[in-house]
Amino acid sequence: MSKRTILLTILLIIQVLVIAVVYNDTATDRPNGPAGPLLAGLGPELVTGLTISAAPGPAITLARTDLGWVITSGDDYPADQARVEAFLAKIVALQSARLVTRTKASHRQLRVAAEDYDRKIELLTADNSTKTIYLGTAASYKNIHVRLAPANEVHLVKGLSAWEAPVEEDAWWQDLYIDIAPEELAAVELHNPHGTFRLQRQDRDQWLLQALTGEKVTTEQLLAEAPITDFLKQAGHISLSGYLGRQEKKEFGLDQPIARLNLQISAKGHDKDFADPLNYVTIKIGPQDEESGLHTVKATTSPFYVQTGIYAIQDLLDMKFADLAAAATDRADK
Repeated sequence: MSKRTILLTILLIIQVLVIAVVYNDTATDRPNGPAGPLLAGLGPELVTGLTISAAPGPAITLARTDLGWVITSGDDYPADQARVEAFLAKIVALQSARLVTRTKASHRQLRVAAEDYDRKIELLTADNSTKTIYLGTAASYKNIHVRLAPANEVHLVKGLSAWEAPVEEDAWWQDLYIDIAPEELAAVELHNPHGTFRLQRQDRDQWLLQALTGEKVTTEQLLAEAPITDFLKQAGHISLSGYLGRQEKKEFGLDQPIARLNLQISAKGHDKDFADPLNYVTIKIGPQDEESGLHTVKATTSPFYVQTGIYAIQDLLDMKFADLAAAATDRADK
């Protein structure tokens, strides 16, 4: 056998060995069909804490308490319960559409590495264990690469995007400060720059409107509920733009509020004493901040001072006794 033949034979053997190695590596990474649920056996009710991190960037932590989910940022602001529960339900139900790789070398490229990821989600469970999930690059809209640590396997998951796991507080906090349906209101008393009036429920569909000077009733009129429904919704529904903490500050202006709203709440309609503190809510509205254009609001049912925009309280600042009386008259004339 010539030297040339021997050399070619050796080269052929080397080539075969290289192909075999490459094939084995490729076969290891080759998709092998759906891998099933990533968090089998974990239900949303078993999750007691949740941390979402961006790399590099901020992180947010939420915790389940006796009063519901809160954002653990020092003041424990209330979180949007429905949003947190919906997010947890989606995360614990994650299904692998396809196994993408089994090798650690691919983690950084797919952005599911321990130090390089799009989102890291840590779930604290009732037994004090932690499940860590990395969300990486998006293969397409609502298709994302996911790794459940400490495993090396990376899965393609459908129906999830990284934007559904924000790390900003305002994406998670409860933005409804007051949320009372009209049918739960038994009485509404409003004091604003235009005066003071009281609405007292008489029966299911009728209210007594009274103009007040101090404690004295100067004028009163019976109203049907339909013409004042929008006002009742506004009175019981105040959204917020941000939380200011638990401590009152002089700059809030609540020592001399520009409006004060008193609500009597009764699930049974109007069979409770208006002075019962358990069913009585006072809401103070401070003057507009010159810099932000926002108003500070404080309700006796919440430990938090909040900010809200004029859009959320315009009717409360502008409404007059005559406006409600006229609304009822206009309705009757039609």
